[in-house]
Amino acid sequence: MKKTPAKWFVAGLVVMGIGMAGLALLRGQSGGDTTGDPAQELSAVRADLASMEGSRSRVQKMYERAKKQKDIIKTSCVHEKLVRIKNIIALAREQFSRYLMEKASGGTGASVPLRQKISMFKERVDDMVQEAQQCAGEAIAVTDKPVVQETIDPKIPQTDPTQPVGSIWVMPRPPEASPYF
Repeated sequence: MKKTPAKWFVAGLVVMGIGMAGLALLRGQSGGDTTGDPAQELSAVRADLASMEGSRSRVQKMYERAKKQKDIIKTSCVHEKLVRIKNIIALAREQFSRYLMEKASGGTGASVPLRQKISMFKERVDDMVQEAQQCAGEAIAVTDKPVVQETIDPKIPQTDPTQPVGSIWVMPRPPEASPYF
């Protein structure tokens, strides 16, 4: 059975998500308050999912602008980030639905809290948005011109040290040695 590049890409994203969750578990990171009220955690997770969707729509608009400009490099770069964002959101929604099904069946919960998992996905989406902005050239927009202030050290003499001081003796030109030159 031969796997297509799309299947390899999805498999890579799944492995990346599992690796990120394992790394966060080993480091003891927390995505927020995991000891709080479950209702508050659930609302925070929903807010993170909504934020990820908002990020996806912003990158979608960047992609559409790049297509209108007919810039192939910018379009392909932003499109790659958009596809990654969509896959990360799909993984986050899958984790959320698993959590809801587990709670409905009376499960005790996973080893890594849902809030932590979703916040890791959100961080990854935020990174992808920054990369998409770099691709689109929005991250380097300059609004102000730089202002340069010049100060002269008072210890520097006002006269030019490269010019000789006093009377200058100028050596006269020697006489011609040959009338032919």
